[in-house]
Amino acid sequence: MLTFLKNLSIKAKIFWFVVPSTIAFGVVLTGLALFFLQDFKVQSLEQFEQALATQQQAAVDTSAGNGALLGALHDNADRMIRTTATTFIAIVCGVIVLAAIGALFIAGLIAAPVRGAAEGLANISSGDADLTQRLPVTSTDETGRVSHYFNLFLEKLGAMIKDLQ
Repeated sequence: MLTFLKNLSIKAKIFWFVVPSTIAFGVVLTGLALFFLQDFKVQSLEQFEQALATQQQAAVDTSAGNGALLGALHDNADRMIRTTATTFIAIVCGVIVLAAIGALFIAGLIAAPVRGAAEGLANISSGDADLTQRLPVTSTDETGRVSHYFNLFLEKLGAMIKDLQ
């Protein structure tokens, strides 16, 4: 298993780290939102029931009207939870899609210079090991520095070979 992970490309490593963590974030965020909405519903209904109890003590029998009012409030609270849940799910899905696109883009930016350096090294080492070839230095990041220092190494090696001849 460790060898499999070690042999994955940089692009795959980044992608398979970012996407699952973003999905986990979305699931936790949605779960929390639904929990708080449900708690809001329960608290609102309790407060309304208390208000109705106070009203009942002061008024005549209105239990049929109160039951209908409680049912309407319950339905409204359920509708609000569904609407909010749908909104949260849409937002989380959007974040997941954007994170996946971003991860692929960034992974591509990282992998391209590494791939170029690997191809350059393969060209230098193939055939008669032409030490006059150089790796292209297209950036100042880690890959660019590796290419730069490898080119310096080849220059010094070439100078040493000339001195020996």
